[in-house]
Amino acid sequence: NTKLLFHVDPSSLLSADDYTNDETNDVIADTGPSAKIIANPGNIYFYQLCNDRYDEFAPLVIGDPKRRKIAGDIVDAIFQSGGVFRTISGGVTTRAAAVGKVMSRLQAKCNSCSHEGCS
Repeated sequence: NTKLLFHVDPSSLLSADDYTNDETNDVIADTGPSAKIIANPGNIYFYQLCNDRYDEFAPLVIGDPKRRKIAGDIVDAIFQSGGVFRTISGGVTTRAAAVGKVMSRLQAKCNSCSHEGCS
């Protein structure tokens, strides 16, 4: 049950598995178990940025505007690296959607920790 994605060149269709060999700075969206194994440079950088800012994000209470600011900083770093956030269909997301993706990733990480802001 592989979803087809558009790569940077819309004329070439690739499956989610092909993105593990992607060499772009793009953050590739996927759902389910494969989302944890996308190892292109953009996703690796994204995961690192999220990990680097997590300890700053986690203690803040849900709804604190500083959380969205941290997410925005991560999105901006991806853009500055020349990358974009891609949808499951391979399109480019809006900045607001990218911030939402970062917020979701950081919040999901919060669901399994003990920081006061996460509970």
